[in-house]
Amino acid sequence: MTYIATNAQGKTVAVGQPTAILAPDQSVTFTPGFVPVKGQTYTVVATLNEANGHNQSRTAYIMVS
Repeated sequence: MTYIATNAQGKTVAVGQPTAILAPDQSVTFTPGFVPVKGQTYTVVATLNEANGHNQSRTAYIMVS
């Protein structure tokens, strides 16, 4: 898996390639490698792939209040 985290201005704040285990419900859990700042909004796009060449991307929006 590869993830890219950006702030509201589009600046990349973290990129990583953690190993993620596929859970029985087909989900994965990981912690992006950045510390969010209060009052900021972030976008994290995770792209997961597997040995047969299939991949999926998901986007999460993080708002820190």
